[in-house]
Amino acid sequence: MKKMLIIIISIVLLIIIGMGIKIGVDKHMKNEQEKEMTEIVHSEEAKKVYKKTIMNNDPKAFTSGGVIQTYKIDDSSIEKNPMGGIMVNLIINNDSDLVIDIILSKDNKGKLSDDAGGTTEKLEGLLEKEGD
Repeated sequence: MKKMLIIIISIVLLIIIGMGIKIGVDKHMKNEQEKEMTEIVHSEEAKKVYKKTIMNNDPKAFTSGGVIQTYKIDDSSIEKNPMGGIMVNLIINNDSDLVIDIILSKDNKGKLSDDAGGTTEKLEGLLEKEGD
């Protein structure tokens, strides 16, 4: 009877230890992935993509005649896109209602590109007014 109890306790302990190791490894991998995504989003190559995307939305950006004067990366918005790439939001002119969302991914040559994205309704309205 004691031998059977020791075996059961040993099995339960092994299962608990195994689960603990799995949880630790998963957490570590997630942290590594988040760190890598943050590095990519803040890279010089990504900044070139942002500027190109911004200029596509506002050809006068960063000039006195443009709507878009500044942008900053919203670190809290960085996440993996289920279809591939990294989703990130750019806050325009320090106004959280003015946002360009971007999906960064690598093209067939391994360079970062903007696969998709959009603008908030408020920013879209301002850009339309500028175009008139």
